[in-house]
Amino acid sequence: MSCGDVGVILRGRITDEDHAGPAKEAAIARACLHDGWAPEVLECIGTSHGPTDPTSCLDRLGPEQRASFHKKLAVWNDEFPDEDMPDGDDDADADVDFVECSHGIGNVGTYAPPITRIGEDRDLEVALRSRAVLALCDDWSTEARRCFGSGGPPATCRTLLEPDQARALADKLTELEKLMTKVAAAKAKPGRIHCTQVVAAHYGDKAWQGKLDALKPAQKRQLVTQSRARMTKACTADKWPANLRACVIAAGPTADTACFVASGVRPALWGYPASGIAVKTGIPECDAYGEALAALSACPAVPSAATVSLLEAYHASAAALAATPPADRPVKAAECKRSDAAIRQSASALGCTI
Repeated sequence: MSCGDVGVILRGRITDEDHAGPAKEAAIARACLHDGWAPEVLECIGTSHGPTDPTSCLDRLGPEQRASFHKKLAVWNDEFPDEDMPDGDDDADADVDFVECSHGIGNVGTYAPPITRIGEDRDLEVALRSRAVLALCDDWSTEARRCFGSGGPPATCRTLLEPDQARALADKLTELEKLMTKVAAAKAKPGRIHCTQVVAAHYGDKAWQGKLDALKPAQKRQLVTQSRARMTKACTADKWPANLRACVIAAGPTADTACFVASGVRPALWGYPASGIAVKTGIPECDAYGEALAALSACPAVPSAATVSLLEAYHASAAALAATPPADRPVKAAECKRSDAAIRQSASALGCTI
């Protein structure tokens, strides 16, 4: 289930099938793609049938995602005012007191324990904290967000969190402090943070366990080799800074996404396989869709979380697509073609060239 499919399912009845219909599908797909709808939301929408209304799955979106979804539909309706808006699609501003997480975490450097590092080390730690706290903030109350966001004393603002939320925040800050200590130790030995060690940490054999296992062994080995070569080249040619190299090595493949994000490198470029390395299915339309997703991962206008999710879903299905019997291939080709068109239209609307 892709964001393109979600657009088709959720668009509902449209009078102008030639113009308003595709435009609404694209608006929904953009919301899904740009705001990183969770796989379980997509699965819910894709499996809803009979008396189950797929729009009920939207209740699983976070407040910011729902607001963004409604705003995109409102823009679509402004362009096609003769089309009906389903009930609830025009209530994007219903919660006037709502504080978005981007404005509701304040200065994470002042959270206890406050950051005392300086220079690029401080920049890395602030970036790591910001990403982690933003993820935790999704469940915080508006009152807590307003306190942190307005510069209130962090200790006071923490009392507004639920006990489990406060523990999660404390645990995450402790985890990041340990990571920064490891980064400092790694940087103290420059000979151990060369690009070869970075690639070994991120693309080592253990990192590939459970990934692309449905492919033939020879095909998987080729993808592994190509991914390692691509990262080695990028790390060397782009002169990845010591903080990034040390962070990737210290964090390991299960946690180094934060290192890439904090250093301004899109983690979607370094998935399994690396972006730009196509997993061939033998169905031209599906291969084209995979190539479009790979190209999309390089566009800075699309959140990495969204492209990573889409690429992982595609790679997980690639082997099954390759094994599709000849009689069923036209159906799969049509599905991939529809998803490909929706992704390309959404990408174009976001200013991405793929």
